[in-house]
Amino acid sequence: MNKESTFPTKHVRWGIAAETLNAYLAKEKLKRTYKATAIFTKGKNEYFPIPASIIDIAAKYGNKLDQNPGYN
Repeated sequence: MNKESTFPTKHVRWGIAAETLNAYLAKEKLKRTYKATAIFTKGKNEYFPIPASIIDIAAKYGNKLDQNPGYN
């Protein structure tokens, strides 16, 4: 596993993901106009939502999956 692939996991675990990614985005916004509204929201953007189809399949087999925090 290379250094880049562990970045999000370790930064979430250490509690510095929002600080680190928002500092990065502040610099990138100056270079790339399409990132002008980009922001990392702590408590929501650490994980992607679980697709509803996966939650439904898990339920079909007797498993209960809860959606990741910040997603409905």
